[in-house]
Amino acid sequence: MKRFLLFLAGFIVAGALWAQVPQGISHQAVMRNAQGELLADQSIGIQVSILQGTMQGLAVYVERHEPVSNANGLITYVIGQGDVLEGSFAGINWADGPYFLRTEADPGGGTNYTIEGVTELLAVPYALHAQTAATYDEVDPLFQESPAAGITGDDVDNWNEAHDWGNHADAGYLTEETQSLADVLAQGNDGSMHQVRNIADPTDPMDAATKAYVDLLLDRLEALELESGIIVADADGNTYGTITIGNQVWMRENLRVSQYRNGDPILTDLSDEDWENASEGAYAVYPHESVDGINSSEEMVVAYGKLYNWHAVDDARGLCPAG
Repeated sequence: MKRFLLFLAGFIVAGALWAQVPQGISHQAVMRNAQGELLADQSIGIQVSILQGTMQGLAVYVERHEPVSNANGLITYVIGQGDVLEGSFAGINWADGPYFLRTEADPGGGTNYTIEGVTELLAVPYALHAQTAATYDEVDPLFQESPAAGITGDDVDNWNEAHDWGNHADAGYLTEETQSLADVLAQGNDGSMHQVRNIADPTDPMDAATKAYVDLLLDRLEALELESGIIVADADGNTYGTITIGNQVWMRENLRVSQYRNGDPILTDLSDEDWENASEGAYAVYPHESVDGINSSEEMVVAYGKLYNWHAVDDARGLCPAG
């Protein structure tokens, strides 16, 4: 099966101040085809399985949904409230995990599932486990031979005297901290299993590293990707992943640059009439009010890029990244 090709998922805890914990987990996904196009306004066949133990573990619960995507390809459904094929959602013992969620999708709305994804359930189902935790009787631990036995509020000096607490003897309690960082690191190992040196420029596998050092590595990685052509950058510094189709290299996202490759700005903010009569390159941003789920021009640019007239595309100063 094609794994994670068309399916992007996110979890939302189905929780509120209810008298009873809701038996369900709200689940949303954006559906796209192999070309990255949104699958809008169509029925999607979904099969959900809760697996126990591993990603290939036993399915303790299986159900089916038939949500209809909206104009943005978004589908929403509640795990635990579908057509049950196997098991009981309410009967899942969340304490007996780990559990994994397997989602299978048929973009045609049937049961010919061609998309599959498996991810581990972490915090979400354990909100449901809270209802079972409330059924256990709490038993306070019984402390015996406590080191505090016999110490009164005025007996401060007693804290630094030697005592014998049955099977545990000590030479007294420290009144001030004397441990160094090396003392702390040496606890529980032979002294050769720890290292926090060269933080600014790590040399060994166990060296600690600063965020600045990691950011530097990420910058170098991006530079290598740019050099190799895995990603390309426009004149604004925006980067785009690429994909090779036949002998052509395509960007994975729509262009959103605001200047030509030589740094000259591209004309924008034209009226409808000026846009129609323009004799030079210009760009515009599609009205975000016309697209569900997009709340600003900035979000529109991130999601769909900018719109350019032919003069901008044909300009000798270059619009797209080189190559």
